[in-house]
Amino acid sequence: SSDPTPSPTTSPTLGPTASPSLSPSENPGVCFSGQTTVELESGNVKAMRDLKIGDKVLVGPNKYQIIYSFGHKLSEQDTADKIEYRKITMAGQNNSSASFSILEITPDHLIFRHGEDTPVPASLLDGTDLLVGKNREVLFIHKIETVYHHGLYSPFTADGTIVVGGALASTYPSFNKGSPNLVLAGFDTGISWHGLEHRFIKPVAFYCTVLSSKGCHDETYTDYGYNYATYAGVVIIDYLLEEVVNPVSQVIKVLLAVIALFLIVVAYA
Repeated sequence: SSDPTPSPTTSPTLGPTASPSLSPSENPGVCFSGQTTVELESGNVKAMRDLKIGDKVLVGPNKYQIIYSFGHKLSEQDTADKIEYRKITMAGQNNSSASFSILEITPDHLIFRHGEDTPVPASLLDGTDLLVGKNREVLFIHKIETVYHHGLYSPFTADGTIVVGGALASTYPSFNKGSPNLVLAGFDTGISWHGLEHRFIKPVAFYCTVLSSKGCHDETYTDYGYNYATYAGVVIIDYLLEEVVNPVSQVIKVLLAVIALFLIVVAYA
């Protein structure tokens, strides 16, 4: 069949996609494509599909950390349907084609804009935004396209960041479409998804890097590619964000969410 890649656009919009029709807890919103590249400590470049737990990758200026886990890992052979990605072509300071680099990222995955501490969903980017390079330099957006590929990969690092295709990104997504912050019952809490998820995942990082003698090299995944520790968190988040018609139930759910978030922030701050 033909590749349903639409025409390039410099201002992607949210809306129905051709990604797999999955339940919310199975929706692949937190990934990079298999051909998106990272830089290893050796200086070599490696495609996301070839990354393994234990590989040391660039996470910031001259800083490398191991991939201790994959929150989501599904090979091209294991995805029946193609996944929607934002293909972002970037240029360095001289903004010339000679310095072009490319990353492919799902719309809800978080990426850093230059001069901002809180990463935003890739779906919010347009041609006027500036991104952050591997040495904190400015990257210009030359073009944004919507493309579709099989396979999706989401490696975790201790800092919760990773340099992909030459740009600094979070290793986490937003679970509120189009918002960098947690939104509950229509209220923007001001709590960034990046910061919240980084605190939530700390016990997994500690287990994989300190407690387990084997690391997490033998971690297993659901049919949709989530490792089981991540999947449990996704199910809880989906429950808390699910809209409820009964207002009393909604109030109870929001209170439970606030209590849970408070405990997470206090415990892992």
